[in-house]
Amino acid sequence: MTKTPVTLNELLLTRKKVVTDIQSRLGEDAKRFLVSLHDGAPDFDIIDRPQAANLPAVRWKILNIKKLMTENPEKHAEQLTQLEELLG
Repeated sequence: MTKTPVTLNELLLTRKKVVTDIQSRLGEDAKRFLVSLHDGAPDFDIIDRPQAANLPAVRWKILNIKKLMTENPEKHAEQLTQLEELLG
């Protein structure tokens, strides 16, 4: 809940700005990493963080991604399409 009213148009414009900002800041390595993460086999070397593969939250996320791939491949594919659109 906000203290200041916000119109739907303002929210949509803000979303567009955020997407544009993300697209302008992400390098090719970060984009490749995000796609590899989506595929359930993240290449942490791409982002120079190989130790991140051992973090419990990261391992849990990968398990959930693999579960989604198995149980709902259509949703997983849809999410890839959305990710690729976001990344530009």
